[in-house]
Amino acid sequence: MIDKFVALIVKLALFFIWSLAYFMFVVGASLMYEGDVGGFLVAVVFGALAWYFGLRLYKKRTSTTIYHNLHVPLYALALMGFVVGASLLSIGIEMPVVILCFVLTAINLIWAKTLSDRKRKQSRRVFEPSKKMEPEARKVILAGCEHIQRMRQIRVEITDPAILDQLHNIGTISVQIIEYVEKHPQQHTKLNKFMDYYLPTTMQFLEDYLSFSQKAVKGENIQEAMAKIPEGLSKMETAFEEQLNNLYADKVLDIDSEIAVLQQKMTIEGLGSKDTF
Repeated sequence: MIDKFVALIVKLALFFIWSLAYFMFVVGASLMYEGDVGGFLVAVVFGALAWYFGLRLYKKRTSTTIYHNLHVPLYALALMGFVVGASLLSIGIEMPVVILCFVLTAINLIWAKTLSDRKRKQSRRVFEPSKKMEPEARKVILAGCEHIQRMRQIRVEITDPAILDQLHNIGTISVQIIEYVEKHPQQHTKLNKFMDYYLPTTMQFLEDYLSFSQKAVKGENIQEAMAKIPEGLSKMETAFEEQLNNLYADKVLDIDSEIAVLQQKMTIEGLGSKDTF
């Protein structure tokens, strides 16, 4: 409840901060049109500072899932810019000011649409298990989907190429593991340790790294922790690969059995004893 309230306050704050920035840009354009260069510079600098402050607030808050709907204030700003621009146009205000309003409207629409599409892509469920599936197997799949979705969200925020490579590999293996359980629900018990320890611990590594990387000041302890996380992720990569291999161990035995039966039938029927060519 508190998080939702804070998220609402953040969105309102962003709306007002960026509204102030746009207002100063429009005022600056109007002053420039009137020949007041000094007033233009003051308005633009003030507007740029307001925009930068809003951008820092936005980047800080988008590190958490609950803030990924910050495209909402951008749509509101676009609507406001269009209304203001249309109003100024109707009363005969200088054309450069009107054009600036519509340009800002277009920028906000494009940005809001980009964020909205990204959120929709990230929130899309990896798998949709059948409701007829055994409850425990369904629970495993849904939990795995949530972790994979969060991995996708974290991947957007991380810039370190090495961490991104590890995250890509872990995510790919995670999808394969969940795919296997979806096709073989009766095998979900093989993932108990994976779901209870390995996957949550991996997510903790990623969350910690994301949190550390966004700190404005990184002390010695934070830097040391960030340096150790790739090693932990590397070990988790190995654990994920082994988990995937273990899932297919029975399949290998089945294939060996089928080959043995096939060889026995061929021997009884006198097949395969002569060269084909």
